[in-house]
Amino acid sequence: MDGLFAGVFRLDVFAHNMETVERLTPFVRDTRAKYRQSLKVLRRAKMARRGKMVTKTSIMLGLGNLNGPEMSEVFTSKVLLLSFR
Repeated sequence: MDGLFAGVFRLDVFAHNMETVERLTPFVRDTRAKYRQSLKVLRRAKMARRGKMVTKTSIMLGLGNLNGPEMSEVFTSKVLLLSFR
Protein backbone atom coordinates (compact mmCIF):
# COMPACT_ATOMS: atom_id res chain seq x y z
CA MET A 1 0.00 0.00 0.00
CA ASP A 2 2.97 2.33 0.35
CA GLY A 3 2.52 5.18 -2.07
CA LEU A 4 -0.72 3.96 -3.58
CA PHE A 5 -2.90 5.33 -0.79
CA ALA A 6 -0.36 7.71 0.77
CA GLY A 7 -2.13 10.54 2.53
CA VAL A 8 -5.61 9.08 1.94
CA PHE A 9 -5.90 6.94 5.08
CA ARG A 10 -4.75 7.69 8.61
CA LEU A 11 -3.73 4.77 10.79
CA ASP A 12 -5.54 4.88 14.16
CA VAL A 13 -4.03 1.75 15.73
CA PHE A 14 -0.83 -0.06 14.77
CA ALA A 15 -1.17 -3.79 15.49
CA HIS A 16 1.63 -6.35 15.47
CA ASN A 17 1.00 -9.69 17.17
CA MET A 18 3.74 -10.99 19.45
CA GLU A 19 1.83 -14.28 19.95
CA THR A 20 3.97 -15.44 22.90
CA VAL A 21 7.00 -14.67 25.07
CA GLU A 22 10.59 -14.92 23.85
CA ARG A 23 11.22 -18.36 25.36
CA LEU A 24 8.37 -19.92 23.35
CA THR A 25 8.73 -17.94 20.12
CA PRO A 26 10.77 -20.58 18.22
CA PHE A 27 8.12 -23.21 18.97
CA VAL A 28 5.03 -21.12 18.25
CA ARG A 29 5.85 -18.64 15.50
CA ASP A 30 7.26 -18.97 12.02
CA THR A 31 11.04 -19.38 12.18
CA ARG A 32 11.46 -16.03 10.40
CA ALA A 33 9.65 -14.25 13.25
CA LYS A 34 12.00 -12.96 15.90
CA TYR A 35 10.79 -11.81 19.31
CA ARG A 36 13.27 -8.93 19.60
CA GLN A 37 12.44 -7.75 16.11
CA SER A 38 8.74 -7.67 16.99
CA LEU A 39 9.44 -5.61 20.12
CA LYS A 40 11.47 -3.20 18.02
CA VAL A 41 8.64 -2.88 15.49
CA LEU A 42 6.17 -2.01 18.27
CA ARG A 43 8.55 0.51 19.86
CA ARG A 44 9.22 2.23 16.54
CA ALA A 45 5.52 2.35 15.73
CA LYS A 46 4.87 3.91 19.13
CA MET A 47 7.14 6.82 18.17
CA ALA A 48 4.94 7.71 15.19
CA ARG A 49 3.01 10.92 15.74
CA ARG A 50 5.51 12.03 18.39
CA GLY A 51 4.83 9.03 20.63
CA LYS A 52 1.07 9.29 20.35
CA MET A 53 0.50 6.30 18.05
CA VAL A 54 -1.76 3.70 19.66
CA THR A 55 -0.06 0.29 19.48
CA LYS A 56 -1.62 -3.12 20.05
CA THR A 57 -0.37 -6.68 20.28
CA SER A 58 -1.91 -10.08 20.98
CA ILE A 59 -0.75 -12.99 23.09
CA MET A 60 -2.07 -16.56 22.73
CA LEU A 61 -3.37 -18.15 25.92
CA GLY A 62 -2.70 -21.66 27.12
CA LEU A 63 1.01 -21.86 26.30
CA GLY A 64 2.32 -21.26 29.81
CA ASN A 65 3.58 -17.85 28.80
CA LEU A 66 1.87 -15.48 31.19
CA ASN A 67 4.43 -15.23 33.93
CA GLY A 68 5.24 -11.71 35.11
CA PRO A 69 8.93 -11.34 34.27
CA GLU A 70 8.51 -12.62 30.73
CA MET A 71 5.54 -10.39 29.99
CA SER A 72 7.19 -7.28 31.43
CA GLU A 73 9.03 -6.52 28.17
CA VAL A 74 5.76 -6.20 26.31
CA PHE A 75 4.51 -3.74 28.92
CA THR A 76 7.72 -1.70 28.99
CA SER A 77 7.57 -1.33 25.20
CA LYS A 78 4.56 0.93 25.91
CA VAL A 79 2.05 -1.16 24.00
CA LEU A 80 -1.26 0.46 24.83
CA LEU A 81 -3.61 -2.39 23.95
CA LEU A 82 -2.99 -6.02 24.75
CA SER A 83 -5.43 -8.72 23.75
CA PHE A 84 -5.40 -12.35 24.76
CA ARG A 85 -6.65 -15.06 22.42
